[in-house]
Amino acid sequence: MATQETAAPTAQAPAVDRKAYRDFIVGLQLRDISVRRSATQRLAGIVDLSRKVDVNINEKASYTMQDENTCDVVQAYSLQLNYQGEKTPLLTIECDFDVVYRVAKPMTDAYFEIFRKTSLPLNTWPFWREFVHSAFLRMGLPPYMLPVVKQA
Repeated sequence: MATQETAAPTAQAPAVDRKAYRDFIVGLQLRDISVRRSATQRLAGIVDLSRKVDVNINEKASYTMQDENTCDVVQAYSLQLNYQGEKTPLLTIECDFDVVYRVAKPMTDAYFEIFRKTSLPLNTWPFWREFVHSAFLRMGLPPYMLPVVKQA
């Protein structure tokens, strides 16, 4: 059975007025998602998925305002699969997504700290799940399905 760990951000998010953030989200439109960079590497000749494995997933994100109404976000995901209790990776998968949003109000650092933890994963995680699933198949491994993102 696989376990999954996702790196949690350590920085405290700046205080943001809820109404102002809600207004920001209302004025947000997803324009495009594309792959900026990807890499897969099968490091072990034989990967026995009947053994217990650890699946470690990390993510990081950044944004740039291209103009007053266009926000470009780079969402980077990486996955490392190890046999449980071992440090040597069996495989690694990485994918950076370019995500373009049309915004009515400019993205700010304070908004982005909330956005990258809530809305951004809802937009990018399905693409990451599909990428991981396809990468496993392309490496000659049984399909692997990441869990869905759930927001409370």
